[in-house]
Amino acid sequence: MILATYSITDERRQVVDFGGPYYVAKQDILTQADNSDINSPEDLSGKVLCSASGSRSAHNITEEMEIDAELREAGNYSECLELLSNGTVDAVTTDNTILAGFAAQNPEDYRLVNNPFGEEKYGVGLPAGSTERCEEVNAAITKMWEDGSAVEYLESAFGETDFAFEESVPELEACA
Repeated sequence: MILATYSITDERRQVVDFGGPYYVAKQDILTQADNSDINSPEDLSGKVLCSASGSRSAHNITEEMEIDAELREAGNYSECLELLSNGTVDAVTTDNTILAGFAAQNPEDYRLVNNPFGEEKYGVGLPAGSTERCEEVNAAITKMWEDGSAVEYLESAFGETDFAFEESVPELEACA
């Protein structure tokens, strides 16, 4: 079983089954805490934007949204944060859950723009043919949201960031 920020994609569905989604994340932007110039993807025009190598997040902004930002790929998001901290890049983009975690750990250094766009469904990866297990996972996800523990976990992790996280169970996909 894979339980992480594991996005449900058509490509992955060819290899694994998915339970969930357990959360639907959005894409967002992280800046230095004192940066008040960047408040939306459109504000990235003419700015340097970092994303981890292999991620599609920055391309969503430059290609799909056609915003003229300069892309700077880094090996991972920790490297992006280093580049943001030293002023080499103006912003970092990826899933808002990941960025909110960085902002929560370093609120004096980073600001989550908190202007979400796009959608990433996080699922639980299961071996192909795991219909019964998928149904059990979906029942557990529903219970976690209905008993309030999902929101409790989100508040605990992101409360200091003003991250506008989802507060209701996402629409679960049918188990195959």
